[in-house]
Amino acid sequence: MSKKRPSIDLEICSCCGACANKCPVSVIKMDVKRRRNMCLSIYPRLADDDGCIGCSICAKACPVEAITMFSYEENGVSKAVELQYVPYTIIDENCKGCTVCTRVCPVGAISGKLKEVHIIDEESCVECGMCFDKCKFSAITRIGLEK
Repeated sequence: MSKKRPSIDLEICSCCGACANKCPVSVIKMDVKRRRNMCLSIYPRLADDDGCIGCSICAKACPVEAITMFSYEENGVSKAVELQYVPYTIIDENCKGCTVCTRVCPVGAISGKLKEVHIIDEESCVECGMCFDKCKFSAITRIGLEK
């Protein structure tokens, strides 16, 4: 299984903080570092690699495209991945309305009442996969990959 992680190119980075401000799990932090023979400046860093959910929000928020998403395989190999949005959807017949997906979604993209079919707002979904990982009823899938 692979995990997506951001890589920040500090040579391109404008240090605006957009990535840190948009991170839904607050794992990108602004730090102080000496850059390019200049005085100290603020720059972003991935503070908690294990806490990163691989949602790509930081890369999408970066106005200068200084963040690239990498796919890290279990064997330690990494490769750049193209940011491709493949939204998740809920299979109505499988959804039991348990609300687990709504509780784990870091951006609040899933709504629904207890014991009723839930809905994923495709515009808000950041494709982190947390809902997919936690659903015990196989009710969440990627659009176009339904069984």
